[in-house]
Amino acid sequence: MDKGKLGPMYALKDEKIVHISEVERGLQCGCRCPICNSLLVARKGEKVAHHFAHYRQSDCEYNGESSLHFAAKELLRGAKKMYIPAVYVEFPYTPRQRELIYESMEIDIDRVELEQHFGNIIPDIVVYSKGRPFFVEIYVTHSVDEKKLKKLKEAQISTIEIDLSKFDGIVTSDKLSHLLLDDCEEKEWVYNVKAEHFYQMFLHMADKRPIIQRGYALHVDDCPILCRVWHGKPYANYFDHCYYCEYHVATEHTEDEGYKYIYCSGEKHIKGIADLKRS
Repeated sequence: MDKGKLGPMYALKDEKIVHISEVERGLQCGCRCPICNSLLVARKGEKVAHHFAHYRQSDCEYNGESSLHFAAKELLRGAKKMYIPAVYVEFPYTPRQRELIYESMEIDIDRVELEQHFGNIIPDIVVYSKGRPFFVEIYVTHSVDEKKLKKLKEAQISTIEIDLSKFDGIVTSDKLSHLLLDDCEEKEWVYNVKAEHFYQMFLHMADKRPIIQRGYALHVDDCPILCRVWHGKPYANYFDHCYYCEYHVATEHTEDEGYKYIYCSGEKHIKGIADLKRS
């Protein structure tokens, strides 16, 4: 069966959201478009992936991806509660393992809005909990890219991405409900305000030390844990000592200029979240 560009997989029937697999073929499905309220026909042949289509010619832009967004919104709005993923501090460009801040937890949903404008950002879904918004992005063919991630960070709005790409866009109502509402591996934060706050705390508590090239080696002077000493002056080899050091928080480097600075928390003996909270 040719999946091609998937058509709408969800529709409204008796004011409830239904998946294409849950209805009869053709006009017998009794479904309407959630955007324009026109009659839909359930196309359930053998050559093309099952989908809904407008019964009569229409300029309505309801498509496969927008139908998933609409279904997700309706499921969230009807549920009133959902699990949000665990929150971790990530340490990009280092071998450090991420650190857990909060376990996954169930939250109350105040309200849900679809594709609302937030400045120059149009998220797939906006969820309000305790009066505060966060975004839910539905990943079908395109995940959150660097350009959008930058906007999210500038707006400081936490964002969850739900990965549906592995399902080829074919997700039943029960499966979609599970992915949205339960604790599952397909759901994770692409940006979280709390995680960013703790990461910035790590950077603030660390010393920014220059990485110096001496011959073929990269050195960092004044190593706080005395990895090496030369004529009474402590230093460390960046790759041999600093890179895998438990006090290595971050590294600044560019393709043009190479390795420039390392953020080292060894002077304050901060290895992780527990040390950070005690400081």
